[in-house]
Amino acid sequence: MGYVIDAFPGRGSIKVILDSFRSVNVKTTFPIYVKIENPSVLYDHPNVVSVSEEDWRSFEGKIKLYRVEVDDVSALDYFKKKLTLYNTIPSPLSQAMIRLNLLPFRLVDISWNGIQLISSHLDFPQIKFVELRRYDWFGYSESGKYYRVFVNGKPSYDGEGIPRVDGDVVYCEGPCIASASVFIDRASRPPISLKELIERSLASKALLREIAYSSVGKALTINEAWVALSRKFAVPSIKINVENLKSLKKLREADRAGLTLFPRAGLYNEAYQLDFVSMYPSIIVNYNISPELLDCGRSNCPLGIVPEALNDLLERREILKNIDKERADAIKLMLVASFGYLGYRNSKFGRVETYEAVTNTARKALTKVIMTARDLGLTVLHGIVDSIVVQGPRDVIERLMDEISMDTGLQLRIDAEFDWVAFTPNLSMEPHPQRYFGRVKGGKIKSKGVIKRNQPNLVKWFLEDLLNEASKGARAEDAKRIVADELPALTERYVKICFSDYPLAYVMTIRGVPFIRGTWGFYKAYEYRGHDPYYYENYVKRVSDEVRRWFL
Repeated sequence: MGYVIDAFPGRGSIKVILDSFRSVNVKTTFPIYVKIENPSVLYDHPNVVSVSEEDWRSFEGKIKLYRVEVDDVSALDYFKKKLTLYNTIPSPLSQAMIRLNLLPFRLVDISWNGIQLISSHLDFPQIKFVELRRYDWFGYSESGKYYRVFVNGKPSYDGEGIPRVDGDVVYCEGPCIASASVFIDRASRPPISLKELIERSLASKALLREIAYSSVGKALTINEAWVALSRKFAVPSIKINVENLKSLKKLREADRAGLTLFPRAGLYNEAYQLDFVSMYPSIIVNYNISPELLDCGRSNCPLGIVPEALNDLLERREILKNIDKERADAIKLMLVASFGYLGYRNSKFGRVETYEAVTNTARKALTKVIMTARDLGLTVLHGIVDSIVVQGPRDVIERLMDEISMDTGLQLRIDAEFDWVAFTPNLSMEPHPQRYFGRVKGGKIKSKGVIKRNQPNLVKWFLEDLLNEASKGARAEDAKRIVADELPALTERYVKICFSDYPLAYVMTIRGVPFIRGTWGFYKAYEYRGHDPYYYENYVKRVSDEVRRWFL
């Protein structure tokens, strides 16, 4: 008994890697699906064990495929060169493992009479997974001098140099000496934690090696492909993605992004921010939007492949929210990617028309919220894609949420209850729809578009201090007064830092690389070689002037 960590195809078998570096060989064959006029020639290949004729559906209509069982998965390369293949995603190895109940990171009992799954699809594996993250004086960096080791997601120890690490799964940022069943090196640069990556493997039933070096879209596509295979809907190796002809008028109406309002700049007391719950994935599921259903009448369409796959993920995320937020966030990333991949040209289950259908439905849904809110006497302050900020009594807000749920099938929730909220102007004194901040109940500040990744640290600190001061005001007028009183002294304090010797303050990170502005220009901040104090002084003063406009 053990957790399935990895697997490798052999001749007529799979070598299954279990936790604690154990392994076992399981006899099997591997399926390859081909389209061919004369199937008898398939037996000419020495690795072919059997050939079965099967009826499948596809984007082109009904097709006849032949399932070729081979005892060596390397035969796939031969068939790729000679024939038209389908269902290569998920891989033949993954398909063989599923038939045997060998699911990645699931606890299995392997015995002479078969393989039994012990753990559920929601259980996280009780294995040892290790992450090595590097850092330096300026923060995390894959080329940093120091390292920090996390064991099962928790900090374990720090050090310097090239360490030795061991575990069932190991990820190293920078050089290390690793003993692992699955080793992921820095080339993958996973934007998520190792725990989240394992959750992605669990959710997609794909080996970690198959998705670790790919975008989130790979796991999402595999998830959708499992649904397609269960329905005998053929997954093409090369997808023809030709957009249907449209008139210029229809193209202008269809090819539009989410609805965005331009708020009136200013500070407003007592407001609510309402967000649609997983808006785009929910639209895909509730409105049954899927590429194979484009020519289907809406009243009699079966549940689409993409909606079924996303519905499983939506349900999984809702359950995980109460179990493990980190794992739930990994599923959230897959759901966020689902919309983009619906229109991505290389997506196996994408069509531009489906992408447009989702954005069209989203615009209508937000418009419905705005109109209903106004009909109920609420004041609409802002709206952007899947979110709206309104003023009014709490009971009327809840009525709005109920009516929208009944009318659209989409769920609204209160994301923030503001004591006050601010919408800011840009340099031309026009409203900035992508930037806001406000004090939520309890006194904390919620903000978007104010503090940015590529700003120098001292500018981030300046803005953080400024917002913290503003949060001391329970009303908008109090926040204005506090900022007016504190801003001059705060600006002066950070201008002084510009002329001090404090290297960390001058670091700005651009696309993951730390930079400092020296007197001769920008340089990578792996070693501090001085800074241009006047550049940072002007930066702080520019931000201070902009903040003053926000609170006028």
